[in-house]
Amino acid sequence: MNEISHTLSTPDQVHKRRCRAKTCMAWQRYEVETNGRYTPRLARIATHCPELTPTQLRVATLVTGLMPSHEIARILFTSERAVEKVRSRIRKRLSLTEHISLAASLNSFLEKNENVAQMGG
Repeated sequence: MNEISHTLSTPDQVHKRRCRAKTCMAWQRYEVETNGRYTPRLARIATHCPELTPTQLRVATLVTGLMPSHEIARILFTSERAVEKVRSRIRKRLSLTEHISLAASLNSFLEKNENVAQMGG
């Protein structure tokens, strides 16, 4: 009986998995709609910021496009409040103070990687 209880998920765990799957499917749909425009950005941010979770990477990628939280929420089928929480966690993981623009910081990572790629490094 004890072994079975370990394999069953709590309702909260099931809800979290469904939300993650929904966000992932929403991202895939958005990538198709934009012809993969954000895929290279996501890859460069992931390379520069490996500490970010997949959800944080998706939000960070959309932030680089200067999208407001309500637009990101619409794209990822989540709430604006959830996006704001993710943005806050990204700022914390990247050690950014509230006076530093998240979009500007992320775009500077992209520019650095682009300059290195152009130099052949």
